[in-house]
Parts: sequence; C-alpha cells; structure tokens
Amino acid sequence: MIFTIMTEYAFAKRYLQLGIKGYISKQAEDAEIRKAVHTILCGKLSVCPELQDKIKEDNHYSRELDPFDVLPNRELEIAFHLVRSKSVSHIADTLNVHTRRSVPTKPGFWTN
Repeated sequence: MIFTIMTEYAFAKRYLQLGIKGYISKQAEDAEIRKAVHTILCGKLSVCPELQDKIKEDNHYSRELDPFDVLPNRELEIAFHLVRSKSVSHIADTLNVHTRRSVPTKPGFWTN
C-alpha cells in the first residue's frame, strides 16, 4: 500500500501498473485508512476516492496514448514539478540534482 500526499493520477497509475494493491492519501480519515487496509487484506484493490473516477475513465474511455506513460520515473517527477510552474533551480533542489550552467558551443567543447 502506498500512503502518500501525491494523489495525481500519473503517479498512482505507475504504481498500480507495478502491482500495488492500495494507494491512499495522507489526508484520508482514519476510518478510510482502516477500510483500505481491510480491503487490501481481503485481496482487493483500494484506491483513494480522488483517483477512483480517473481510473474508471482511463480504463473505459481513453484510447489515446498518455504521454506520461512513456516517461521514466525520474522524468515523471520532473514533469510533475514543471506543470506546477516550478523553476529549474527549485526542481533541482527538491530532487537533489545539480544543474549545469554550461552549454555546448561545438561538439566536445563547453563554455562556462
């Protein structure tokens, strides 16, 4: 079971494809969490209400390729921040990566 603040469908879909049996929001009430655990222990899938409609819509109506499906996990994280209008430096700090300020001028040559 994934217990998370990330209730965006792109993230949940990735975990569901990997075989998790539960995806629950950290904002869920205690009763909802207990129900999810019970449901999972009974061998069924439990997903937070925020995602249930999106899952049904994706399974029954959408036949188009979702561009987020082809992204590796790290690129999906970056895309998540970009669509929220976060700056490159904010994303780098959040994901603990370094940005390169140099750009190639010719193949094999870098400027600072």
